[in-house]
Amino acid sequence: MKRDRGITELDSYLGNFTKEIQRRISQKGKVKILDAGCGYGIVMIELVKKFGDKVEVIGYNQNKSHGTVKELKERAVRTGIFTKEEINKLKNFPKIIYLDADKGLPFKNNSFDFVFSLASIYLYKDKIKFLEECNRILKKDGIARIQLFETEFVENKEDIFMKLKNSNNKPFWELWDKRKRIDFISYFEKIKGVKVKFGKREDNKHIIVYLEIKKIPNLDFKLRFVDYIDMRPIAKDRFGIGSIYTTELNIQNKKK
Repeated sequence: MKRDRGITELDSYLGNFTKEIQRRISQKGKVKILDAGCGYGIVMIELVKKFGDKVEVIGYNQNKSHGTVKELKERAVRTGIFTKEEINKLKNFPKIIYLDADKGLPFKNNSFDFVFSLASIYLYKDKIKFLEECNRILKKDGIARIQLFETEFVENKEDIFMKLKNSNNKPFWELWDKRKRIDFISYFEKIKGVKVKFGKREDNKHIIVYLEIKKIPNLDFKLRFVDYIDMRPIAKDRFGIGSIYTTELNIQNKKK
């Protein structure tokens, strides 16, 4: 997993995200942003560089091996984003905390203007819980954009859907309805407050599929988490965790 993506990738992958931040700053004066799975934190420090004290940025990693504030400071200086003297003067240097996203996000309701995630959700066991947590911590009119996966470039959304339906290599999601597997992208598009959107990778050969969540009082995907499969030990080309859900909400999971 690449952990040093910056603003260029953020805007390319997630639909000119910094434009949304700028618009909100113009309205409110200051915004609070969460980078869900921040890695080395280059996006966060570049947001501070671009918007100054108008942003408060917090990121999280699962553990320190994925990235630390010390590493971020060193990289920011080495790449010329800030000088060492400038960093020492920053009052809003990004914070990095450590948590297990499968256990929920340790933030208060309605606390972030924006949440974004690049190449992180595929490592979560209960991905739907994470998406609902993102909605919970968003402020009124807040926006979350979460990269779901990437696929080879095709001309339009319908072709992407058709490609996924016909592929045996499903990207870490299994949705079942009445014992039949269903297309999770089409299912998501029916959920209130949620839209499936598309960005592009910097090589222009891959499409980034991401989910946009606009804060609603009670986001409900109407899915029950059944189980997960860690693909990393068994599939060389599937570095991630497959999550399995059913629309049958009232059937108890008997697995212990």
